Amino acid sequence: MFVFAAFFLNFGFGFTDVACDAHGVDMCKKDNREEGMIQAIMWETRSFGAFLSGIGGGILINFFGEKITFVVMSLAPLTLCIVAFSSLKEEDKNVHSTKDWGHLFKRSSYEGSVKFLIAAAIFLFILNMAPVFSPSALQYFMGKILGYSPFMRGIISAIGAFGGFLGLRYYREYMREGDIRRILKLSLLLGAGINLTYVWTVYFYPLLLFIFIIGAFVSMIGFVCSMRVAVRACPKGIEGTVFAVMMSLCNIGSMAGAWVGGRIFDFFAVVKYVDGEVVYQEPGHGFAWMVIISSAMSLSPLLFLRLLREFKTSDVKNA
Repeated sequence: MFVFAAFFLNFGFGFTDVACDAHGVDMCKKDNREEGMIQAIMWETRSFGAFLSGIGGGILINFFGEKITFVVMSLAPLTLCIVAFSSLKEEDKNVHSTKDWGHLFKRSSYEGSVKFLIAAAIFLFILNMAPVFSPSALQYFMGKILGYSPFMRGIISAIGAFGGFLGLRYYREYMREGDIRRILKLSLLLGAGINLTYVWTVYFYPLLLFIFIIGAFVSMIGFVCSMRVAVRACPKGIEGTVFAVMMSLCNIGSMAGAWVGGRIFDFFAVVKYVDGEVVYQEPGHGFAWMVIISSAMSLSPLLFLRLLREFKTSDVKNA
C-alpha cells in the first residue's frame, strides 16, 4: 500500500512538474534575452517551496504521523495541476502532425537545431543520471545510521532548499551573463569536492548542514544553467512541448541514477543482511568508498560537455 501511495504521489508531482516547466519555457520565448533570469526565478520559487515543505513535512510527520502527512501532501499535485493548466497557453494548435513538426524544426533559428537538440538531450540525461547519492540511500543513512528523526531530516532538507534558493539568487544577480559551459564545469568540480565531505559526517554529524546548504548553492547554479541549455535547444514554435519531453527524459535519468546510487549504497556494506534481517553497521564501514565512487561518477558529465560546443551564451533566437 505504501508503494502504491508513493507511486501516485510522485506521479502527480512529476506530471505537473513538466507542465510547469513547459509554461516556463513559454514565458521565456517572450523575451529570450531574459531566459536566464526567468529560469532562475522559476527555480527560486521551487527552492523556497521545498524549504517550506521540508519544515512543514517534518512537523506533520512528527506530530500527526505519516498517514495524515500523505493525505495533506496529496492535495499539492492537484493544486499544482489546476494552476498549471489554467495558465499554460500554446499558440500553435496544429503541431501534432508529422508534417507540421518537421516544418517547425526546419524554421528554427538555429542551423542544425535538431542535432543540437539531440546533443543537449544526451547531456541532460547523463547529467541527471550521474549518481552522487540515491535519495532513498541518503534517507537510510541519516535515519538508520546517524539516527536522525523525520523532523530533523525535514529540517536538513529545508536547509538544503534554502541553500539552493540563495544559489539561484546569486546566479540571477551576478552570473546569468557568464559562459554556461564554464559554469557547468565549475559546478560539477565543486560539487564533487563538496560531496567528498560526506565521509566526515560519520564523525561530525552537524557537517551535514554545511554539505546541504553549500552543496545545494553550487548544484542549483549548475542546474539552472542546464535548464538554459534545454530551453535554447528547443525548436521555435514547439518549445513547451519539446521541453516537457526533455524534462521527462531528465526524470528518467534521475531514476536511473537513484537506482545505481542505491546499488552502490548496498554493495559497500553500509547495510548487510543476516538471516534475512537488515542489520545496519557502525558508521563508516564501507561508507568512505561509497562516497568516493559516487563523487567520482558525478564528474562523468564533464566528458559530455563537448556536446554543447555549439552553445553560446550570447546566442538569442530571433522572435
